[in-house]
Amino acid sequence: MTRYVRQSRNKFGARKIRNAWGEFDSNAEWVRYVELLDMQRKGVISNLQRQVRYEIIPAITYEKTIVLKTKTKVVERVDEKPAHYTCDFQYQQDGVLVIEDAKTDATRKEKDYVLRRKLIKHLIREQNEVAGREVMRFNEWVSTGRTKKNNGK
Repeated sequence: MTRYVRQSRNKFGARKIRNAWGEFDSNAEWVRYVELLDMQRKGVISNLQRQVRYEIIPAITYEKTIVLKTKTKVVERVDEKPAHYTCDFQYQQDGVLVIEDAKTDATRKEKDYVLRRKLIKHLIREQNEVAGREVMRFNEWVSTGRTKKNNGK
């Protein structure tokens, strides 16, 4: 049984959904998860995971020399923490690791998301170039009310 979490809606009007499969940030994300579960059951995809975190910008560190009474010590300090991207879903399809986000037209235009999407696409492109073939792909699944469209690569 699906139920909505009693809390205020986010700025886009989405309500969190909590059910036997976990907690979802929106109905669109829940709908896509059900579709992906069905695809996994049919053998179209495998290794479906939710909320996988990727480091898109590493931490910026520097070395600092500390003089103690008996010795001098060099320590590494963090100047800036790393930036992360958490995808809604990750799965294998035809030997390719697919990183997917379920969005609405409004949420996919949010500035923070656009920047993180560009950074994860850059990371994917680098991984594919190193491998010499497509090993990773980004997929943005967009829900627009009743109609849904898939914006592939």
